[in-house]
Amino acid sequence: DENNDVATIRDTLEKAVADRVLCIKEFNFQTPGEEMVRPELKSNIVSSTGSKIAVLFSGGLDSTVLAALCSDVIPESERIDLLNVSFDPDKAPDRLTAIYSYFELRRRQPDRKFNLICTDIP
Repeated sequence: DENNDVATIRDTLEKAVADRVLCIKEFNFQTPGEEMVRPELKSNIVSSTGSKIAVLFSGGLDSTVLAALCSDVIPESERIDLLNVSFDPDKAPDRLTAIYSYFELRRRQPDRKFNLICTDIP
């Protein structure tokens, strides 16, 4: 039966994600020493968003499904960072796809705090 096959695939994916994210401990990020950071980049350093989970997020099918599955298995009070990297934000389709998918995740899971973090690499 097709419904059972879909349920089996979803259950398998959810278990695989749970096995990886439910064992993550709190991480204390230490901002690199002043000498390690170029002066023009210092204002871009985020030392912590309060999230233990981050998904490299293009907004495509795979990263969006992973973000949704993470949301399904971790406590609702935990945040999920969605990291989008672009080398040319004006021409990168992944940036627009990430924004659309971010809003779709928020629409479907309004009680979850997703942080869309867009990084531009010059």
